[in-house]
Amino acid sequence: MRGAPWSSGQWGLQVTDLKSGKVVQSKNATSKFVTGSTAKTFAVGAALDTLGSSHRFRTPLVRSGSVSHDGRLSGNLIMVGSGDLTLGGRTDALGKVDIPDFDHTDANAVPGMATLTREDPLAGINDLARQVAASGIRHIDGDVVIDDRLWAPVTIGGTPVTPTVVNDNLIDLLIT
Repeated sequence: MRGAPWSSGQWGLQVTDLKSGKVVQSKNATSKFVTGSTAKTFAVGAALDTLGSSHRFRTPLVRSGSVSHDGRLSGNLIMVGSGDLTLGGRTDALGKVDIPDFDHTDANAVPGMATLTREDPLAGINDLARQVAASGIRHIDGDVVIDDRLWAPVTIGGTPVTPTVVNDNLIDLLIT
């Protein structure tokens, strides 16, 4: 917080031990701020406390119908949205989500500063396709359905937030 470019900002925080209730760290904790994007730290903290740090979201694929001996699914293939907001598209070789300081979601807000990650944004979708093939399904006589009923979509600043997200629901164009 003391170094550039953050030293000119206003900071307010309070870290409390959940078990004892003891305040571990506090700085301007009673000051009023427009929190902006930092408000999501509360949701992340609650998720970590509830799910644990080793929890990994998985996107299950299910089918309605039967699969014949030659791999023909007579029914639908259904991808069930379950909270994996990256679908593995930003996962690096170490299993961490790769998000640079100014990524492609900032391209309009910070022109010229946004960078694309090296990872394939469709890696999660490709992995799901490999799982379908490995299960023996070769042809689908039905639809590929995305079940995104985990939560009702909301709109934040004109941008819809849905339970199923591929590449942050963006299409990246790089023009040189």
